[in-house]
Amino acid sequence: MTVQGTEPTSSEPSLAQAVRDHVRLLVIATGHVAPHGAVHVTDHAVMSSVGSPSLFNRATALSLAQPDVALGEVERFFDGLPHSLWLHDDDVTEESRALLAARGYVPLPTQHGMALSPLPRAGSDAGDSAHADLLTDPSAAAEIADVAASGYGTGVDDRLFLEDLARAVLRHARPWDHGAIYGVREGGTLVSTGVLLCTKDVAGITGLATIPRSRHQHHASSIATRALADAAALGLEVAVTLATPDSEPAMRRLGFRTLVDYHVYRQARA
Repeated sequence: MTVQGTEPTSSEPSLAQAVRDHVRLLVIATGHVAPHGAVHVTDHAVMSSVGSPSLFNRATALSLAQPDVALGEVERFFDGLPHSLWLHDDDVTEESRALLAARGYVPLPTQHGMALSPLPRAGSDAGDSAHADLLTDPSAAAEIADVAASGYGTGVDDRLFLEDLARAVLRHARPWDHGAIYGVREGGTLVSTGVLLCTKDVAGITGLATIPRSRHQHHASSIATRALADAAALGLEVAVTLATPDSEPAMRRLGFRTLVDYHVYRQARA
């Protein structure tokens, strides 16, 4: 599938909006592919910002100007399902923190919305990506989920969700315009993975994870470099990512800079 790029803008507000838009895409995408069955309960994410609607229930105005109302709507929607809240840095006040704690939400590490523009020219730093392979076999979904779950330290419910997500990307299932998963192997064993999700004008790099014993070997940098090269070949000139504390150093080495901070809160089943 060919993805047509558009003329990029390097202005800070435009790049920050590109980060926010891509996070919305990820939230919608994961909501679409998440399985609902008796075997397990999947994880979801809800983006919220002042005045914006919930992405899963557009009839609900989710505004932290009234955090008790907003959280009540979210909890009624998920009805006991474990879920996460992604809150823009400016939206989190002392009042909302206290209310989140009272309702059982636990803060997770802050994630940074980062952007890179323009993308590196084709062929630059090619050696860094030499051992990052494009994964194409849907049967590898379970192996990919094992790496991601180990890298992120998620539980069994999230691991099953990650497997379903990986399988959907490997099949190039909607709602992605273009999706790809990359991996690094050591002795034939997959030890690091990352995902490229593209819209018509932005390349999104997400899901960078490396198993603990194989960290600090620049595997994430190799995967990101390969993904950026492929995105540039598709005609894209802007890339965004959600960086965890673990992946942030690698993304900064590649030239990404932070534009939006997200506070992430998790509420598990009672």
